[in-house]
Amino acid sequence: MQSGQMRHRVKIWRRQVSEDGDRGDYVLLYSSRANAKALNAAKMVEAGLAESGSRILLRIRDCAPARLIDIGCRASVEGPGMAAAPAPGDYEVENVNAPDARMRTIDFVLVQKQGG
Repeated sequence: MQSGQMRHRVKIWRRQVSEDGDRGDYVLLYSSRANAKALNAAKMVEAGLAESGSRILLRIRDCAPARLIDIGCRASVEGPGMAAAPAPGDYEVENVNAPDARMRTIDFVLVQKQGG
């Protein structure tokens, strides 16, 4: 994956939390260009993750709003090889890697659960 090729458009939603602790609807947290790459399905089967849906490695530029993204946020990805009409919740952030200081990027693993 080359960091200079940001050919995809990503939108990240985060669940709102009210003052009394109740969770509300998802609100748009961050929108940016990104590089998305589908992870190898054969490796997922070997790891025992065959019941899960597709996984995507997402790389975005490091910035303050990007550091607010955490596990449980929802994402949609537009671009080459992705769904034509993404909607909030197409993917869920499953893993957040530490920022890469040299490349100034952050990598995320997105998963699309199948069947609910």
